Amino acid sequence: FFFDGTNDYVTFGSLGATGNDYTLAFWYKPMDSPSDTYEVLFDNDGAGATGLAMGNRYGGISHYEYSNLQQSNQNIKHGHWNLAVLQHNGSGTSIKFNINGVADGESFTSAGAGISGTYTTGGRANGTYPFHGYIAAIGIWSDDASLSDANILAMYNGGPTLDWRTSYSSGLVNYWAFGNLATNDSGGTELDTTSVIYDRTSNDKNGTVSGATFINDGGDVRFSK
Repeated sequence: FFFDGTNDYVTFGSLGATGNDYTLAFWYKPMDSPSDTYEVLFDNDGAGATGLAMGNRYGGISHYEYSNLQQSNQNIKHGHWNLAVLQHNGSGTSIKFNINGVADGESFTSAGAGISGTYTTGGRANGTYPFHGYIAAIGIWSDDASLSDANILAMYNGGPTLDWRTSYSSGLVNYWAFGNLATNDSGGTELDTTSVIYDRTSNDKNGTVSGATFINDGGDVRFSK
């Protein structure tokens, strides 16, 4: 799906609580390089002190728990597909980034929010912080240790159309493939549309599309490292 950087977004409602330990992974291709401007990749605006956001900023990935900001050391590649993974350990309040299969080190935060409630990707529902580029997959796992560094490297080498359910299903609680998969969790046919992006797990937390463009010819997932 393409997001125009103006007012496109997708809403994922009523996500089940992960607890404070979780893994969040994205395949995305940003078309610009914001400095201090934050671009929403995953955000629950309005949640106050328990809020969580992940976005494109300062040339890399930012994780923000509404008073605590962590930033990846590595930059992402603009105009190319990137796999960004965040591993959040709530008990130790640590954050680990992994960018394109390379571990980024560990930082610490005093906050410990989990994922629950309504989130948007591509921008907030009020039109602020819009993302300009493509998104091909978002996955949420229920533990910060669900993916090893070797797993993440294999996911990166597999590219944006790799089905994460095949080898990385343990702990996978939500998975949106943005038009790249055709089956649901039970193997039946289920195609994303211009209005709905289906959750490929049994939790069925489908996304509602507002303005983002559905690319159905495969052209948006040509993988170039």
